[in-house]
Amino acid sequence: MQLNKLDLNGIPNRKVQYNFGDSAFLLGNEQEDFTVERLRIAYPNYYWFTTRDFFGELNTESDRIHGDIIGIRKGELKPCIFIDLKVAKYDADSYNRLGTVSLNSILGFAKNKNHGYLSVNKDGSFHLFKHGYEIFDIFNKGKCLYVADKKRIERPDLNYLLPKYLKNPPKNVSVSDYMPSFMFYYKP
Repeated sequence: MQLNKLDLNGIPNRKVQYNFGDSAFLLGNEQEDFTVERLRIAYPNYYWFTTRDFFGELNTESDRIHGDIIGIRKGELKPCIFIDLKVAKYDADSYNRLGTVSLNSILGFAKNKNHGYLSVNKDGSFHLFKHGYEIFDIFNKGKCLYVADKKRIERPDLNYLLPKYLKNPPKNVSVSDYMPSFMFYYKP
């Protein structure tokens, strides 16, 4: 599935204070709800749910493993696609910039079968869907992590884990370190 029939123009987005209350979570919920509604229109042969609706609660560990959106092909009983939605920040300096993928997400989500990233620019006029294994492959080749500039929470326990995937892992790793969108977005 490539999600090329999906129209995300007008996705909710605004500047949020990431250190102020739940404003970032509320915006994320709005973006997920919007995307699910658009998926239902573009792909009516699937049942689409936000992860919080599917599981009946918002659980950060479930979100990290299963992503934000779950699709079930009609006529089947179990989910067949899991999507992690990544929308560029409202104040991103370019309409070509897509939402980025964090190390925490790569290690928890990308390796799993039928998982993919839906990376969207700030107004929804452009998006790209990449299967988790494609992102994991880029990550596995190394030299793709950028140091997070905010909310850096170092995880020394990841330092021993990363050599399994990266040839030259960073010395002080944070779960918020990320793969910039240009690593998987190529201009036409």
